[in-house]
Amino acid sequence: MFDSDHVQGRRITAVFGGFDGDIEGEVKLTAAPPALELDGRSNHIAWTIEGTDTHLPKQASSFEAWVCIDGLQEWGGIVGAIQDNGDYERGWLLGYRNATFCFALASANKKRLTYLTAKDDFVMGAWYHVVGTYDGTPMRLFVDGSLVATSTEQSSDILYPPKTPPSPLAAGESISSKARTQRL
Repeated sequence: MFDSDHVQGRRITAVFGGFDGDIEGEVKLTAAPPALELDGRSNHIAWTIEGTDTHLPKQASSFEAWVCIDGLQEWGGIVGAIQDNGDYERGWLLGYRNATFCFALASANKKRLTYLTAKDDFVMGAWYHVVGTYDGTPMRLFVDGSLVATSTEQSSDILYPPKTPPSPLAAGESISSKARTQRL
């Protein structure tokens, strides 16, 4: 989890969990509400993780963010460790498709991503608490505390992409419109 008090220059330090990251590009902090604004073109967050995927969760995981999406795109990323090259699918993503939030995950048994998508559209410019959870099975997607999608298609450890520079874990990297992240 992060907040604006943990941004020092281009470094963002974790409130807990030990995953400090670097803001690549312009640092855009907003005051009301306190947020780091990520647009995916001029900035994003990348985490340097030593080793391969040994420090990333295999199961028993919750991925969450407070977000305000200011523009739509077909595939928007909020935070994730993902590689999706057609038939080669690895990792997880908390994001959005057009105007609906989604959560994707690939496990070792399936080796393909399963996408959960909320049924209701979000309102651009409004703040939402979005959470994807996985504990080996099932996957769940929550928006503002309400369960909006679930699946039991995945049922083993998360299958991560190989470590590629600069980092397998990023926030705001694939967002082509503005997405302000209050907490990650």
